[in-house]
Amino acid sequence: MKQILSAQFRLLFFRDVPGELGAQRNAFALYVLGVTWLVGIGRYWDSPDANWVQHLGIGSVAYLFVMSVILWCAIQPIAKAPVTISRIFIFVGMSSLPALLYAIPVEMFMSIDGAAKTNYWFLTVVAIWRVALLFFFCKRAVSLSTWGAMTATILPLCCIMMVLAALSLEHAVFDMMGGLRVVEDYERTTAGLVASSLTEAAGWSIDTVGGLSFLAFLLFPIFMISWIIKVIFRFKAKSAANNEMVNEVEGT
Repeated sequence: MKQILSAQFRLLFFRDVPGELGAQRNAFALYVLGVTWLVGIGRYWDSPDANWVQHLGIGSVAYLFVMSVILWCAIQPIAKAPVTISRIFIFVGMSSLPALLYAIPVEMFMSIDGAAKTNYWFLTVVAIWRVALLFFFCKRAVSLSTWGAMTATILPLCCIMMVLAALSLEHAVFDMMGGLRVVEDYERTTAGLVASSLTEAAGWSIDTVGGLSFLAFLLFPIFMISWIIKVIFRFKAKSAANNEMVNEVEGT
């Protein structure tokens, strides 16, 4: 356990990434499942309107598996060093620990207005931290260049944002992640009257999601083209290496 916790905090502070682990893979997998499950429970434990699936943290565990597959599909074809889906699975689980910030019951010692704004900032900090960790993983674990790491980081995020926007779920997901339950907790203002900073937090949510959706649609073609080009170059490099190996074998 000491080794797992050491690896956890070395990752969180951008010092190292977990390797393929070998015999310890199962122990790390159980650890990240537990952490992700606790984070999922913590996100909703003080929410009176959460359903039983949310209270049990099942959604966060499902996210761990789905996000691992998405990232593996984005990273593996352009990776310079081999990377298994189990390694990405462990990375995604370890990078979920900062989301424990959501478990802080700010509603118990702050006004609804202040709690909404605080939860918004928690979401911002956690999102930036986890995206930075993904970029760090792409550079350190699979030896991608800076642009390659940006491609592997931004492309899957753009895809996720575009799918949510296409399904008109982006605002609901963002508010859920940030703990903004505006309709239930505070009546929205009418006719341009600003009555509460809770409404201000909701406005931040709308502006942020709108900006992220716009960026996703703007950046997607750029990084999609970049990803395709890198896939082609990796395929050619592997083919050249295989041909060279065959020639060496035949020469002997």
